[in-house]
Amino acid sequence: MSRGSYDRLDDALAILAPVEGLGNHGPMVAEALCALGRGDAVVGWVESYRKRFKPFRERGATVHRIDEGNWGESLGKIERMEDWSQFFLRAIEESPWESVLDLWVQRLAPGFSAVAVHGAIRTCHAVRALVERDTKLRRLGLADGLAHWAAGYAVLPEGVYGGEKLRPTEALSRIEILPADRRRPVKSIMQALQDLNGFEAFPPVIGMIDENRPVELLISELTEAFSRAFLANSNEFLETIAFVHSVTGPAGLRLIAAHVSEEAMRTLLRYAWQASAGIYVRFAVNPPVESSETVEFDREELIAPENLIDRAMACEEEHAVKFTEACLREYQFDPKPIYLSAALRVVEVFSGKAAL
Repeated sequence: MSRGSYDRLDDALAILAPVEGLGNHGPMVAEALCALGRGDAVVGWVESYRKRFKPFRERGATVHRIDEGNWGESLGKIERMEDWSQFFLRAIEESPWESVLDLWVQRLAPGFSAVAVHGAIRTCHAVRALVERDTKLRRLGLADGLAHWAAGYAVLPEGVYGGEKLRPTEALSRIEILPADRRRPVKSIMQALQDLNGFEAFPPVIGMIDENRPVELLISELTEAFSRAFLANSNEFLETIAFVHSVTGPAGLRLIAAHVSEEAMRTLLRYAWQASAGIYVRFAVNPPVESSETVEFDREELIAPENLIDRAMACEEEHAVKFTEACLREYQFDPKPIYLSAALRVVEVFSGKAAL
């Protein structure tokens, strides 16, 4: 996979800047395409996406200025999205963006699941873009990512875990999933996660893994575990998107690890695990696939990285691009076939070609 070209990213972000943020995947996909070495295609993709993106709305108006003295009362209020964006823009202008990031990811970490993990994921993509080049539009991207996280802030139940610390794959094998009769018909991931309230087996899950393991190793362990869960449960559309986020959430932490404190990373890893485990508990029907050696050898030509990128771009489903980029990134750190299989699977599901 070639080194990404970010030369056209700001052109793409300028097209998307006026668009209401909630549900807008465009900035994340644009950044991911640049990271994949497809910067020459980013403007065309974004122009097409903006035409498809429904409902299209201009950015909302500000309601009331948020500051260090009153931010707590605006947490979790989605109608304050633009107020939060303006707050973070001011903070980034007044202090180094790394300092703002470090402070706020610690404050927001318990709400890692906010807006179906989009706040955290968008923040991580924005950081990588800003590291590549510091521009006004990329600062807006970081402000918008943090604003998503803050405006959509919501926490999952947590409690005390008294058992032995486990690696993520082991932990998933021991987690009790939510019985089918306690799963309400829902239209969104966040509605679904509300079903975890009152499920007594879930609160202790947050303590099952050892978040003090080496950061890079633990990120790999998390993404492998949830890639296995994805492959076992990626059938229906909403479930597939949920399990995509269970991988891209913890994978995103690799993009910010060098720019936040050790304390911040440990906190983020704890809540990233909780959020992804929450998705598993609520949506899983099958246990994770047991082996990471899941590539079918008669299909090896399909899982060549450049072919996976081509397929994701042709799919015209924004999650396919983001997920493929995350899987290929994780494959670079830990070259297990599970990541290539997952990237192939996501396009098959969204293209309606999977054996469901």
